Parts: sequence; structure tokens; C-alpha cells
Amino acid sequence: MKTLYILRHGKSSWANQNVDDFDRVLLTEGIERTQSIASFLSSNLAKIDLIISSPAKRALQTAKIISSNLGCKLTENSNLYPSHSSRIANIIGSQHSSIQNLMIVGHNPGLTEFVSEYFDSTIDWLPTSGLAQASFKIENWNEISLNTISISSLLFTSPKTLL
Repeated sequence: MKTLYILRHGKSSWANQNVDDFDRVLLTEGIERTQSIASFLSSNLAKIDLIISSPAKRALQTAKIISSNLGCKLTENSNLYPSHSSRIANIIGSQHSSIQNLMIVGHNPGLTEFVSEYFDSTIDWLPTSGLAQASFKIENWNEISLNTISISSLLFTSPKTLL
């Protein structure tokens, strides 16, 4: 059994039009909301072996908050910016079988597309700092598919649902 966490980056600002999209950073609200997700994961004894993040600043900031709170390894993957469902699936499928609990931190629309396809969900849009979690009945990450999901483990949460 493998558990996959999909986390959208925290809330960032579009206020400065001179900043490239890649370089946008988290707002204070985005930091606080991501910290609430980290607390939720910690209080629910989530064990994450590896976080793979988009290298975009807001995603990497988000991943670092989770990593520092849960004490897990963090790496970047440039294929997560921009992300598409197929790229996300390829990244997940290439992970070593020793990793039991994996988190992907990235961007919409790719994350929402991936969750809709692989979590067999009708989620319309994964919000900022939104988390989707599912366990899959697989031995190796390259076996991931809709047919392997354990429906009893499907979870969606966001900072707004934690209030």
C-alpha cells in the first residue's frame, strides 16, 4: 500500500505585475494556511517519506513549510512547472518502491486534472493549500492507476475546512 499526497501551493500575490509568475512568493495568508495544513498532517500522524516540489518559488516555499514541520526529505522537479497530469504521473511512477508515502507540491490546472483522473474524483478545483490524499493498493509507484485506489482512504481538505 502506498499513500500519495497532492498539495497545491499556498496563496500568492498577483499585485506586482513586474514579477514573473515563476518568482511569485507566498502571501502571509498563504504561509499561515500552509502551516495549518502542516499542523493537520502532523496531528493526524502523517508520515511522508519524500516531497517533490515544483521549483517555482511559491510551491517551494509551501513544500519547505511541510518538510520542516514533518521532518521529511524535499526535492525539486522542473517537470512540475508547469504541470500536466501526465507529467505528474510520470514523476510519481519513477519513484523508488522503498518510498511508501509521497507528496507532490505544484500548481493547477495539472494537480486538479491528476486528482480527477487518478483519485476518481469530481473535484472541480484544488484550492490554494488544498490537500488531496489517497492510498493505492500497489507495491511499486509505476503501478498507480484508478483501479488500485483504496476508496476508504480518500481525503480532501483545505485550510477553510480546518477552521
